[in-house]
Amino acid sequence: MRVLGIVGSGRDGNTLELTENILQRMERYATAYGQEFEGEILKLKDLELPLCRSCHNCVTEKGEKYCPHREIVAKVEEKIQAADGIILASPVSSLQVTGLMKNLIDHFSFYFHRPRLFDKYGLALTNTAGAGHKASGRYLQSVLHAWGIGKPQILPLMLANVKVVMDNKMDRRLERAARKFYFQISHRKASSPSLYDIIYYSVWRGFISTGSSEEADYDYWQKRGWLDQSYYYTSGVNPVKLAIGGLFYRFLRRTFAKQQAQNERIEKP
Repeated sequence: MRVLGIVGSGRDGNTLELTENILQRMERYATAYGQEFEGEILKLKDLELPLCRSCHNCVTEKGEKYCPHREIVAKVEEKIQAADGIILASPVSSLQVTGLMKNLIDHFSFYFHRPRLFDKYGLALTNTAGAGHKASGRYLQSVLHAWGIGKPQILPLMLANVKVVMDNKMDRRLERAARKFYFQISHRKASSPSLYDIIYYSVWRGFISTGSSEEADYDYWQKRGWLDQSYYYTSGVNPVKLAIGGLFYRFLRRTFAKQQAQNERIEKP
C-alpha cells in the first residue's frame, strides 16, 4: 500500500504534523495486518512550481503536455499515479486552502476534463485555529472527486490552539480517519455513483461529444469508450439514474451542437 500526502503549507507546522500522524497510524495498521506500507510526503513549498499562467493549454485541444511547467507537474503526476491513496492537506488561509495548494490544483485542471484516478482513494485534510476548515475541506474533497476518486473522505480539524494539541478528542478523530482510510484502501472498496455524479458525467459527455479527434478531451474520452457508453466512467447504475442521465446527455448534446454551429457561422468571413 502506498499513500501520498501532499502538504500545501508554507512551513513545516501543524499540517505536516497532522499528515505524518495519519500516515504513521496507517502504517501501524498495515504492520498489524502483515501488509507492506509506504507513506510519502510531498511538500509543495519545496516544489518550486511557478504560478499557473491560466494559458488553458492543458484543457484545450493541445493537452497537458503543452503546460509551460510540464516538467514539474509530470513529476507530481507520477507520484499521484503510483499511489493507492492520496491525502490533500492544507491549512486554512483567509477562509480557503493556501495559494500553494490552489496553484497545484490549477496545474491539474486537465484532471477535471480528463479524470483518471478511479482506482485510488482520497482524504481531504484541513486545519485552522479560526474558521473555514469545513468549507476548505469540502473544496478539497470535491477536487479529489472530480479527479475520479469515488467518495473521498474529509477531515476538517478545528485546533484549540495555534499548535496541535493531542488531546483525547484529537486522538480519536485522527485514529478514526486513519483507520477508515486504511481499510478503504486495503479492501479496495468501490463506491457507486450518485445521481449528481451521473448528471455531471452526462454534462461532460454531451459537451465533449461535439468536439473532434484533434482535441485532447475528445481523444481521451473516445479512447476510453466513454462517448459510446451511456452510464458512467467505470460502472453501471440503476435504471432510474441511467434514464435521467440519458435525458441530460441528449438535451445537452443538442444544445452544445447548436451553439458550436452558431459560433462557426459567426467566425466565417
